[in-house]
Amino acid sequence: MNPNPTLANFIHGGEYPIFHVIDKKWNAISHGNVVDNFLNSAHYKNDKPDQIFTDNPSSAPNQFTGFETPWSDLDDNYGDEGSAYWVVPADGNYTLWICSDDGSKLYAALDAVPAHRVLIAQEPAWAGYRHYTTSDGGGRGGPPPSTESPTFALTAGQIVYLQVDHVEGGGGDAWNVTYTTDGSQPADGTVSALSPDQLLAKRLSPDGTVFTTLCDVFCSPGPSDQSVYVGGSALFAVVPDGTPPYSYQWKSNGVAIAGATGATYATSAAAEANDGDTYSVTVNNLFSSTSCGAVLHVAHNPIALSALTHNDPNNIYVLFNKPVAINTLDYAVDGGVFVNSAVAGTHPNEVIVQTDGIAADTTHTLTITGLVDTELPPNTIVPNPTTFTIGQGPGRLCVDFNDGLLPAGTIANGTAAPTVGPDFSLHLTANGATGQQNLWTIPLSGVQTFTSFKAKWTTLLNGPIGQLGRWIQLQRGK
Repeated sequence: MNPNPTLANFIHGGEYPIFHVIDKKWNAISHGNVVDNFLNSAHYKNDKPDQIFTDNPSSAPNQFTGFETPWSDLDDNYGDEGSAYWVVPADGNYTLWICSDDGSKLYAALDAVPAHRVLIAQEPAWAGYRHYTTSDGGGRGGPPPSTESPTFALTAGQIVYLQVDHVEGGGGDAWNVTYTTDGSQPADGTVSALSPDQLLAKRLSPDGTVFTTLCDVFCSPGPSDQSVYVGGSALFAVVPDGTPPYSYQWKSNGVAIAGATGATYATSAAAEANDGDTYSVTVNNLFSSTSCGAVLHVAHNPIALSALTHNDPNNIYVLFNKPVAINTLDYAVDGGVFVNSAVAGTHPNEVIVQTDGIAADTTHTLTITGLVDTELPPNTIVPNPTTFTIGQGPGRLCVDFNDGLLPAGTIANGTAAPTVGPDFSLHLTANGATGQQNLWTIPLSGVQTFTSFKAKWTTLLNGPIGQLGRWIQLQRGK
């Protein structure tokens, strides 16, 4: 070797820059000012971000100085995701606020686990830079979550994960987040109170992984115990730390789960027998390994999942998470609707509540009180009582295709009419031309105020696979 010896200087961890807030940007996103369109886009789901900005000087001239964008007009047609771990400065009642141009959603995880984040506030349209008071684009107000979050009682030193998902179409673009401790609305122009000194220092690996500590991997935190009702799914999550990259393997009661190789794992529908099951995860980096786990708790109480009339004036179809005892006295409907009986439905967890006729175009409340399951000893419904708002539509369409015929009087407009096949199901036939429409009408014989239902379909792609390219829309015709 020449020279011998050879000396090299390096900074341990220098390839992993330190930051406090990070913003990942995906370009060329079509979203229509709907944040969920961005989050469901293939570019966001499948690709690494096109750009990453932080409060590290390497991000200049777009260096963050708090939990808000340093720009007010960066680009057009994109979506970005900002995140930080907020270290609560003092005990108190905190309200978080967001404004943005265009729309955005603000999430928080009070246990600092990103997978546990929930939506707490959102900008529905757009607002100017730091316009917490002025709604430039309108649409604010209404039911929560609004631009104001609920008030949270937080303690000094508590770590809260914050995440903003934001979209931009054209013109100005930015997002701003701050907090107040007295419930007041921040004035326009308020600088974010979430300054870097209140945000946890993190490191960024070349592959985009965010972590804190160099060297051996460890759980920070590991999965927490989860409680669900019978039929529910539990989500277990681990936040690894140590030098990335990481690999994962989840186990159930010590047995590896095939395909469970991510930072989170959602269980299948839980049964009573799954109460007490353990879920653990082994996390590896290139030179170390660790394991951590939690317990699944399954509550045996029955819960009602839905209550629907299916536009049937004499029956309410109630679906539970498990089989329940059938007792007519457990059910009541307001508005003078009398409950005649309760009977078993076609699904083992379904009960059909039979009533006097429910008038068309009306809304009622179904109350379920004291219902129990079929276990011994029995478990009582949660919550008790349980209530549902049920609605009755304007009329019913009941057609029996078992005779292989279309309803009398059906009118077909187009080159191909609907047919009833040997399987006694309705077949909508492509009309043989891409982009053209077929239209047919079934008479309702004057049921309520409606005379017909219309079904319309379009052949989106003609040819051998044209059958895959159609959509159906039911329309009420008066």
